[in-house]
Amino acid sequence: MALNASHRGFPRSRLRQALPGEGSDALQQTRARAVPPLFAILFIIAVYVNIPTSRDGVPMISAFPFALIAGLMFLPKVFSAEARGALLLGLGIYGISLLAPDLTTYFVPRSLAFGQYIYSIAIGLTLYWTVLSFSPAQAARFSEIAIIVLLAGGVIEIFTALSSVLDNVMNPLFGLDEYTQIIQNRDAAIGLGLRRPKFFSSETSYFAMALSFLICTYASLSVRKGSLTRALGYSIVALVVTRSPILVFAFAFVSATIVLGDGPKGRGANLDRLLLGVVIAIPVATVAYVVLSELFQARIQQVSSGADYSSTYRTYGSVYAALAVLSESPFFGIGIGSINAAFRPLTQTYLSLGIPASSVLHEWRFQIQNLPSALLIYLGALGTMFYLGFLYFYARSLIGKLKWQTWALFILLSATASAFYSPRYITFFFLILAITQMAKSISDETRYSADEGRPANRLDRAKTLGNRSLSNRPGNSSSRV
Repeated sequence: MALNASHRGFPRSRLRQALPGEGSDALQQTRARAVPPLFAILFIIAVYVNIPTSRDGVPMISAFPFALIAGLMFLPKVFSAEARGALLLGLGIYGISLLAPDLTTYFVPRSLAFGQYIYSIAIGLTLYWTVLSFSPAQAARFSEIAIIVLLAGGVIEIFTALSSVLDNVMNPLFGLDEYTQIIQNRDAAIGLGLRRPKFFSSETSYFAMALSFLICTYASLSVRKGSLTRALGYSIVALVVTRSPILVFAFAFVSATIVLGDGPKGRGANLDRLLLGVVIAIPVATVAYVVLSELFQARIQQVSSGADYSSTYRTYGSVYAALAVLSESPFFGIGIGSINAAFRPLTQTYLSLGIPASSVLHEWRFQIQNLPSALLIYLGALGTMFYLGFLYFYARSLIGKLKWQTWALFILLSATASAFYSPRYITFFFLILAITQMAKSISDETRYSADEGRPANRLDRAKTLGNRSLSNRPGNSSSRV
């Protein structure tokens, strides 16, 4: 399909950004032939499973072979602006950590943590390039299939002997011997009488996080009729299966996507549909609460003053702990890899909040579960400002103006993960950029269609994108602008 570059009011630079077969995206479409779908799926599965070499060894070693092979596929990109920017951020984090107190004692742990960051961006960037080598429609289809597989696997794990098989196989791989009892206490507290699925991951929160991102990806990229309604349904089913509050975010994200749909007319219809769903959901939730009130009350008791204490650790407990560390190391924190330097302020803070010593002894180093607290502890006030500022401009350099989807997914990641130099955090961060970059390409095509007076609904846009993808394949001369 030949296109005229002299569209009135639509400069060539914007046209190249909007059309997926042109400019930098053309390279991604060409590269897609070099990334077999099976390889990409195995890569993503390896990241999801996140198997380390040992409890304190190299994290996410399960993804390393795929990152190495994908790095060879994208070898010219190893020295690209994306890689240089990520490396500069890591060097800044490492430099700030070297300014933290007790350098002699913690020089080696901080250097090892910097090495972990380099390893993490190697996995994160190659995963980012691999995901972007496919079209939004392909990513949406994969997301829906993965959602169904995870939900089915989670249900099977809950009600069959698969749960004991998974425990026997996965616990040694993840080195969870000391942490198993903590996880069991948490599952007993929040599970409402049933096991919470982990499905080849170390704990339910990882399973729930993967489901949330898949649902948000599907809602952002799918253009099939009724896809947003299905995404809303997936989020509700996933919440029931996992019983994790993380899935509440997925429900809110899909609802926001419905309200902020394409065009004023569609937005109004979608809003009516959403309001109808809320009207139905309120009485259902009320009945569920009445029926399960005793279980809910037991859960509240356990997370606030019982065997779990997760709500104390993960909410105001983390904030108080971060402020306690900040009062002793206000400018540069304790440095990455130096959590032992914060033993005294962390444990004293948790004990002062009424958490028993038995729980604090086992969990003090694991329960900083949100990004703001972790940044203040590891990097201090100045380091936190540097990190967030650099991260913002780095993301802008990759995907342009940040839309609400990027901010929303980053908030989800920041509320549930804290080790900002680890593979898990960094791979999710690059997935956010890949997902929202794909969503933005669809949005850019919508604006282009509107400028040309063509239909801008999701389904028509998908057909247009598909036709252009065919015409833009290498060797087709009609793809040139």
